[in-house]
Amino acid sequence: MTDKQEQARSGATAVAEIGSSIKVTPAEPRKGEAGERHPYWVGALNDCPLDAPTIGGIAFVKEKRTFKKNSRGQWVASGSVPGDIVNLSDTQVKEAVGSIANTVIRIVVNEDGVMKQAHKLSNQSASYMALPRDTPIAQFIYMTKAPNGKRGHELPETMYAPGVDD
Repeated sequence: MTDKQEQARSGATAVAEIGSSIKVTPAEPRKGEAGERHPYWVGALNDCPLDAPTIGGIAFVKEKRTFKKNSRGQWVASGSVPGDIVNLSDTQVKEAVGSIANTVIRIVVNEDGVMKQAHKLSNQSASYMALPRDTPIAQFIYMTKAPNGKRGHELPETMYAPGVDD
């Protein structure tokens, strides 16, 4: 196997000397897990500053629109339901939980204190510097097993569990 093939297989990156262009060899896609999957109700609260944050490959939507056929056989919007039901393996859940634990939302406000924008950041990134408005994303999202693939009657609790320093 050549060096380039080994880098591609392992996900390693090839970096040029400082001052020249940086080149990256894309890693091979990860193979899907063949394990058993279970339905989970996942979503974001309406007060989440992001519409549908995606973490660990899972989209935490605020609501999912529902549709039905009208008398002419056309699909029309009929309302919405909170979050989404997704089938996840135990590995996917563990990886998502790990990513969620390291993810914050940075809220940027204007001089009047009104939110201008929000960004999702990893607090494990080498370039991350904590700011007072950084908020754990777990305060805005939920993930719970959905027996029989059904949502509950009330929104589940968020994923946030205060730490020792909170």
